[in-house]
Amino acid sequence: MSEQLSAEELRRLMDVVRHRMSGEAANVASSAKRLADWRFYLHEFTGPVLAAAGVVGFLLVPKKQKPVADLDQLQRIAEKKGWIVDPATVTPNRKPSLVESGMNLAGNMLLRAGIAFAGQQVGKIFGHEMADQTTGEHHA
Repeated sequence: MSEQLSAEELRRLMDVVRHRMSGEAANVASSAKRLADWRFYLHEFTGPVLAAAGVVGFLLVPKKQKPVADLDQLQRIAEKKGWIVDPATVTPNRKPSLVESGMNLAGNMLLRAGIAFAGQQVGKIFGHEMADQTTGEHHA
């Protein structure tokens, strides 16, 4: 059943193929431009982009430095003021490490996600029950 195409039909078929190819090439070019634009990622992945920006900002901003004094300096200042310092009750103030801060952040995020999930589930249950009450259906 191989049917031979006339020259005119073959020209029309090639014109259709060329037209389709130029349209597909334009689609590929516009997709490449969209993927190269940073605004596309900000629009499509807003949450992760903002989270990454927050983490970078947290790591780049230096913490406020507090003056450090040893126990002898504190006792001398206290004597001048007339205060009594018991060295046994003085405890060193330690900053949490980066790992501890990260664990605290992750724990807070998990807690918030759990609360949000529980709220969604409760909303689904009560929303379903409210819909059943308005339609008059009862489930056993």
